[in-house]
Amino acid sequence: MKILEAGIVKAIQDAQKNRASASATIGTIQTPELITDNREPYLKHDDLVTIRFEGTDGKPIGVLVQWNCHPETMASKNTELTSDYVGVTVSELKKSQGCPVAYFTGTVGGLMTSLDVPIKNAKGEVLKDGTWEKNDEFGRLVARAAEKAIKAAKPVTLTPFEARQIAVHIPVANNLYKLIWGAGVLDRTFYIWENDPHPAKPVEAKDLTRTGAIRTELGYLKLGELEVAIVPGEIYPELVLGKVQDPADPAADFKDAPIEPSLYAQMKGKHKMLIGLGNDEIGYIIPKRQWDAKAPFCYGRKKDQYGEENSVGQEAAPVLCKAFADLVKGKK
Repeated sequence: MKILEAGIVKAIQDAQKNRASASATIGTIQTPELITDNREPYLKHDDLVTIRFEGTDGKPIGVLVQWNCHPETMASKNTELTSDYVGVTVSELKKSQGCPVAYFTGTVGGLMTSLDVPIKNAKGEVLKDGTWEKNDEFGRLVARAAEKAIKAAKPVTLTPFEARQIAVHIPVANNLYKLIWGAGVLDRTFYIWENDPHPAKPVEAKDLTRTGAIRTELGYLKLGELEVAIVPGEIYPELVLGKVQDPADPAADFKDAPIEPSLYAQMKGKHKMLIGLGNDEIGYIIPKRQWDAKAPFCYGRKKDQYGEENSVGQEAAPVLCKAFADLVKGKK
């Protein structure tokens, strides 16, 4: 972490030394054919957003890509270290755009994935998950989609800058998280939960016989005509797009829970973007009324769906969405 922090400081200092006047264009394209949602209720956040920067001489300075898909094309049995399709996408864009490229993951909960997306090779054969052939072809297709967004992009004003951050405490209901914390595997400070997401004097928990909580943070950027939500985990698209199931499935564990204020509804800018896993990774952020860990299960299923086992708990979404709404309004 010390190396990471020092590297961030140096990067900012280097950027400050090399700053130059630039203009920007922003483009958005829908990519439903490149994403699968493998959890009911099915909902895709398929916007791919690009921002391209040019110098006063008209030459490209850099490209930013933000998309909403797990980079897991190599699947769970892969044993090799890889940047998955993202590495291919960035490499392809560097060649076609002639400048550095930065890629940001967005809304990936719910679950937005490249697995089971039918990708064909030149012979028309469907490529298998977990193969380099599918991974590379998928990465190229994402790059081609980004290039279309760049080509159709419109000028955007990205100044003045405004950045806000808010610390949030979230109760931890996941017993597995508590177990691995107690075993020393999860190196994180837990706090005593006292029904306050913003405690003035948080008390560190020495054991988790009482309800524990973790501290995380949300971010909000207003860059001229662009607003950016920065979320510390893998948020479900329902919470971003304002499409939480209503009415809830009768088998949901908290079917009468209030619908959380959606993130994009809080932002009134001309352009919107979301950066997931921003400054933290707390797992899946699931609408409370779609929480489904106990039988009987939703949608007539015989077993539970994936998600809850990798979430801090059912209160993550209500706490974070309320805190983000306050953050956008300038409340502390």
